[in-house]
Amino acid sequence: MLDRALLWCQLLVGGCFVVAGWYDRRSRRVPDWLWYYALVPASAAFTLECVVGGQALFGRAQFVRGVSSVFLGSMLGFCYWRLGLFGGADAKAIAILSIAFPTTPVELHHALSVHPVVARPFVIAVVLNALLLSTWYPIALFAVNCWHRRVTTAMVVGKPCAIGTVCDRHGELLTVTDGWIPRPGVDLDALRWYLDYWELDLEVLRNAPNEHAPSVRGDRWGAKTVVGAVEGSLYGTSPEALRTALDRLTDGRDTVWITPGIPFVSVLAVGLIVTVVWGDLLALLGGIEVEIIPSHQLDFQFRAVVRRFLFGDA
Repeated sequence: MLDRALLWCQLLVGGCFVVAGWYDRRSRRVPDWLWYYALVPASAAFTLECVVGGQALFGRAQFVRGVSSVFLGSMLGFCYWRLGLFGGADAKAIAILSIAFPTTPVELHHALSVHPVVARPFVIAVVLNALLLSTWYPIALFAVNCWHRRVTTAMVVGKPCAIGTVCDRHGELLTVTDGWIPRPGVDLDALRWYLDYWELDLEVLRNAPNEHAPSVRGDRWGAKTVVGAVEGSLYGTSPEALRTALDRLTDGRDTVWITPGIPFVSVLAVGLIVTVVWGDLLALLGGIEVEIIPSHQLDFQFRAVVRRFLFGDA
């Protein structure tokens, strides 16, 4: 009974990740309410994992491994978010994963009749699989740009985009594509925010920038006004970067280069499925074979190690 409840809780979390991946793919934004819904079955799964394994507080190996996994996954997501390597949704997704899957989901493997190879904490395996799967994106960009003979230093990280469709894309505007190092500029969400704030249409602004540009004394393009009106940060955009982007979009050119935003939550959802079915891709590529030890055997081994350490028992 408890095994089945644990299985359903983890399947519900997986379903929430599929929905989150759909949101991320569509708009690169995941609503916060979805993570609250995912937290309920994730917390239940963590509790049931301790009960199913017959684990007492801090006295069983699986519980200690579970708490360590939650701490490791949460800190990983938080640190990467603080460093700017992940978005807020990515960090929340990793934290939810570490709660829902504190240990390798053996019951889920049995239900699916799969025998994956997991050579590290489950949440770390999922993140590494997602990172490995996400490498296809720059490779695909490079291949497509080569096919169309668009040879530039930005061909690995970006692609050309018609200015008329910029507001329908996700990612960042590349402000420099003719130097050795392409430099990401303004987040396209910040550009949409700017246009909505001043109630402007990009096509109209392009055709007559002098007539339709916001008139604010001492503030060209009204960029400082927009950035200052946002509580916190406007997707990390500065007024000067916003002015540079607007100058680039209204200088008469037809296309600009953008670096598309990778929907990492979508990739993380795929990474979760891959890890459940096939396991740790890096371990598989390295030819590592790992046997999943039943929880009661693991608990017995953990107790034996503790006895030897504390009392010197043989």
